Amino acid sequence: MRALERAISERVPVEGIASVSPLHGLRRRRIGPMDVAAQSFAAVAPAGVALMNPGTVSRQAGPYALASVITTVLVVVLLAFVMSQFTRRIASAGSLYTFVVRGLGPRAGVVAGACLGVGYGSIAIVCIVDAAARVQRMSGGGVGAAILVVVTTVVLIAAVNALGVRISTRVLLIVEALAVVTVSVIAVAVLVGSHGRLPAAQPVVGLDMHAVLAGVAVGLIAFVGFESGIALGPETRRPLASVTRALGWTVLAVSLSYLLAATAQLAGQAPFHRSGEISEMAATGLGLHGLTAFVEVIIILSFLACALATTTALVRLLFVMSREGLVGDVFGRTGARGTPAAGGALVAAAVGAIALAGAAVPDASNAVRQIADAAAILGYVSVYLLVAVAAPLFLLRIGEFRWVSALPAFIVVLVLAVTLGHYVAAVPTERIVFVLVAIGSIAMLAIMLMLHAQRRSAVLHRLGIYDLPVAADTIGGTPATAANQPPRADATP
Repeated sequence: MRALERAISERVPVEGIASVSPLHGLRRRRIGPMDVAAQSFAAVAPAGVALMNPGTVSRQAGPYALASVITTVLVVVLLAFVMSQFTRRIASAGSLYTFVVRGLGPRAGVVAGACLGVGYGSIAIVCIVDAAARVQRMSGGGVGAAILVVVTTVVLIAAVNALGVRISTRVLLIVEALAVVTVSVIAVAVLVGSHGRLPAAQPVVGLDMHAVLAGVAVGLIAFVGFESGIALGPETRRPLASVTRALGWTVLAVSLSYLLAATAQLAGQAPFHRSGEISEMAATGLGLHGLTAFVEVIIILSFLACALATTTALVRLLFVMSREGLVGDVFGRTGARGTPAAGGALVAAAVGAIALAGAAVPDASNAVRQIADAAAILGYVSVYLLVAVAAPLFLLRIGEFRWVSALPAFIVVLVLAVTLGHYVAAVPTERIVFVLVAIGSIAMLAIMLMLHAQRRSAVLHRLGIYDLPVAADTIGGTPATAANQPPRADATP
C-alpha cells in the first residue's frame, strides 16, 4: 500500500493544527475561480470606463494619449505580477492590506488599510452617484428617480452581503460580459469606419513626460479594483491557485477591452467632454440612431455592478480588521449563512448616505464627485505603491527573494511614485480643495486607526491574519488533542 493510500485508510489526525481558522465564520472553500474573476471584473466596471476613461486621458495627455494608455496597461500587468507573489502564498479577506502588513509591518499596514478602505468606498460612491444621474437624465424625472436608484442599490448591497457572494458574482459576470461585448462591437465599428487611422496618436517631436504622467494618473482609474477578487480568497476552493489565475484573467480581459476602446476613440477623434457625446458617438459608429439610450443603460449597469463588487471587497476588509481588533466587533460577525451581514448593512448605509447627498442635493453633487474621484485615485495608487514596496521585502523575509521576481516591483514603485507625486503637484486650482479634503480624509482615518492600535498594544501584534489550513482540511480530520484556538496572527506562510 502506498503512503497516500495508507494515510487515507488510517486517517490519523495531524497534531498541532488548530481546529478553526482566524477567519472562521466565513464559508470557506465554497466558490470557484470564476466567482473570483467575476468579482474583480465587475469592480473594474470595464464597460463603463472603456467608454468614458479614454476620453479623459485624451484631454489630459493630448497627442500622448495612446502612449499613456499603453504605459498604464504595462504598469498594471507588472502590478498584477507583484500581487501574485502574495496570492500564491497567502489567502486573506484583507487582500492588499494584509499583504502590506506582511511585507512592511503593522504600521505601514494600517496606512494601507486606510487607503484601500477609502478607495473602495469612494469608487462605490462615484459609481452610484453617476448611475443615479444618468437614470435621472434618461427618465426626464426629478430627484426622485436618482433617490430611487441610490436606495435600490443600497438594498442590493446589503442583501448580497447577507445572502452570499456566489449568486451576485454570477449575475455580475453576465452583466459585465454583455456590456463588454457591446462596447467591443461599438469600438470595432468605429475603427472600421475610420479605416484604422489614428490621427490623435501621430508622433510628435520630443516627449512630454508631464502629459504622459497626467494621462497615466487618470488611466489607472480604469483598472482600480482589479485586485478586489483577492478578498474572496478564504471562501475560494484552492485559493492560492484560483485567486492568482483569476487575477491574471481579469487584467488580460480588462486590458484588451480598454486598449480596443481607447484606440477606437482616438481613431474617431472623440475627446469626450460629456457623457452624452459618448453615447452619440457610439450610435454614429454603428449607424443606429436609437443606440444612444442603450449605451447609457450599459454604462449604468456597469457602474452599479462596480458599486456592488467594491462594497463586497470593503466588507471583507473590515471583517479582517474587526477580527484583528482594529475596528468594531460588528464587522467581524457572521450569520448562519457564513456572511458578514451586519457589517454589510452598515457599509451599505454609510456609502448610501454619502451617495444620496451627491444624487439628491444639486449643490453637493459636484463636491461629492470631485472628492470621491480624488480619494479613489490617491487611495488606490498609494496602496498599490505600498504593495509593490512590500513584495520584495516579504519574499526576502520568507527566504524566497529572487531578482527576477523583485524587478517588476521596482519598476512599479518608480512609476507609481512619480505618477502619484505628479498628480498631487499638478492639481488644477479649481480642484485643490477637493484633493486636500480627500488627502485629509485618508490621513484622518489612518491616524484614528493607528491611535486605536497604539492604545491597545495587542492589536498591533494581531495585524496581518490570514486563512490557514485547519484540521478539518487534512485527511485525518479534527484531532482530539488539537488546541481549539485560531493559529497565531504572527504565523508565517
